[in-house]
Formats: sequence, structure tokens, C-alpha cells
Amino acid sequence: MKTQIDRTENKNIIKFSSEDPLTEGSHSFLTLDQAESSPFAKQLLQFPFIKEVYISPFFIAIEKTDLVEWEDVLEDLKEMVDDAVINGKLFSNNKPKSYSIYVEMTPNPRVMKFVSNNVLTENNIEVKTREEAINIPILNSLYNQFSFIQEIFISENYLSITKDTSVEWEEVNMEIREYLFNYLQGGGEIIGDYKIQPAQAKQNREYSDVETKIKEILEEYVKPSVASDGGNIELIEYNSENKTAYMILYGACSGCPSSTATLKNGIQGLLGEMMPGIVENVESVNG
Repeated sequence: MKTQIDRTENKNIIKFSSEDPLTEGSHSFLTLDQAESSPFAKQLLQFPFIKEVYISPFFIAIEKTDLVEWEDVLEDLKEMVDDAVINGKLFSNNKPKSYSIYVEMTPNPRVMKFVSNNVLTENNIEVKTREEAINIPILNSLYNQFSFIQEIFISENYLSITKDTSVEWEEVNMEIREYLFNYLQGGGEIIGDYKIQPAQAKQNREYSDVETKIKEILEEYVKPSVASDGGNIELIEYNSENKTAYMILYGACSGCPSSTATLKNGIQGLLGEMMPGIVENVESVNG
């Protein structure tokens, strides 16, 4: 099963596409610590010109710096990608996981991001009440341990936690970090038998050509930076009559004071530039 090289509109990003599924969910690796679960990504990130490795179900995207040109390294990278895909080297699940947790601020002052070096879940799961978290072991445990937690969003290798006003982050973020480390390193269940709810699952329907293009742009240009801020964004639908793309925001993006500016000045501008005359407006369905 070999991959096909696809150029992208970003000159520093190239994609290796596959007709067969490579993995479940999407995985972004920016540092060697984050790549502990992927020997392939860890190998690539040791090259000084590799900035990010992004593995999704049907393609692998590699972002380089300006230190090299693709023509100088593309053939060798293609061999490495095909070897990893054919011989099952994208991920390693045959050794006990060793966890590390680090804390990141987000643009939303009420939300702090807790990042793991291992993938935690393949789905986006957001709970806004203690009751919603009862059947999700790691989230239920956090609610039971910390009374000031209001909302939790878990996606891939991080949790975005929203607090109330009874505490300041500098008072509690290290306590949460230590608790998460001990929970995960001790073998605590993450998702358990929880089944993703229809409202939280990605819509199971056929997307139009325009919607597919919007989703591709979000995947390549928007989601990595949004995830780095502790959130996520998904396309709900595109309305051709008013040329509007409707999005749902997760985690730190939901309710963030800067989310409107991000949508209007960032994503709307990007889609308008890349799809002129087609997307003229971007709206959030959950603010």
C-alpha cells in the first residue's frame, strides 16, 4: 500500500495520500515528546527541517521549514512514508505507555489546556455538566476531584478544562496536572465503554463538493492552530443561498472572547480568499 504525493496550496506542506485508512482520528506531532506513540513521526521530527507531522485517516501531511526545498528531500521522505505505512510503523502499541502532562494557556482566560504525550481519544467529547460526565471515567474523576470545574473538552491528546470564578488558574493548574499524571500513569480508564453521542459525533452524511473543500481547508490550515489553543472546529453545513458556512466550536473556542474575531477575521477571510464568490460568511452555531 503505497501513498500518492499531493502538493498543497501551502508551499511548505506536502501530503502523502492513501486510498486505504491509515488510522482512526487525526494526530498532530510537533515535538519529540509528543511523538512517543509514533516511531514514524519521531524519526521525522529529528530532522531539523521538519516542523510538524500530521497523520489523518487518509493522508499524512508533513510541514517543513524554509531550510530546504522539497525537491531535495521528497524522494527520501516518500520512501520513509511508504515503509512506515506498509510495515505498520506509524504507531507503536506494544509497550507500556509512559505519560507526561504539560500545561498550556489558551486565549480563553477561563480555560486551561492539559496536554499529554500520548493520544487519549480518537473523538471530540465535550461535557458541560457533572451529570454529562458520569459515564466517561477520566472526566467523571476530574469532576469528583475538583469542585471548581465547569466544562471539559477532550480531543486527541489534550483536555481543555473550564473553571468557575472561585479559584485562579495559578492556584490549581499544577494540582490538576499532577492528578492527571497519576491517573493516567496508574492505568486509569480514559473513555471506557462510553459511546459517542449523536450530537457530538461527526455528521454521518454525504458532503457536497463545496462542503468537502471547506473541510479540507479547515483540516489543513485551521485545525492545527485551533487545537494548539485548546479547541476544535467542525463544519456543520454550507448554505449556498446565503453563501454561509456554519461551524460548531469546541473547548477553549466555545465562549472565548476572541472566537468571533477568529471566525470573522481569520477563518472567514481564509475561506473567502481560497473559495472566492462561494464562501462569503462564517457563522458559529454555538457562539
